[in-house]
Formats: sequence, C-alpha cells, structure tokens
Amino acid sequence: MKLEDSVSVVIPCYNCASTLESAVNSALENRRFLRKIILVDNASDDNTWLECLRMKEAHGDLISILSEP
Repeated sequence: MKLEDSVSVVIPCYNCASTLESAVNSALENRRFLRKIILVDNASDDNTWLECLRMKEAHGDLISILSEP
C-alpha cells in the first residue's frame, strides 16, 4: 500500500470515556487503509484521558494522543 492510499483518523474527545473504545474500534475496522488514529482530548472532566491512554497501550504506535487545555 502506498502512503497516498492510507488515511489518518482524528477523533475529537470531550467527556466521551464511555464511547471512545467504540469509536476507535470503528476506525480499526478499516485497518487495511489506516495509517494513524489521532485522539484529541479537549479538556474532558471525566475519565476520557485515562481511556485514551488505555487505547494507546492496547494499539501502540497506531494511536497518537493530543491534549487541548
């Protein structure tokens, strides 16, 4: 697969700890074309950040996490 045939998925996260795994799994369903999943935590006040870290641990370099204050 050529780089231009791949996609990166950006998932904005705000208080979505309970649905984040489902969103990541949805992106993973197209893993053949998937280059990167980027999770952007927008200053959530629930456990979203911890869930982002859990997803990163489970999927390694495929996931990047950004945090917006």
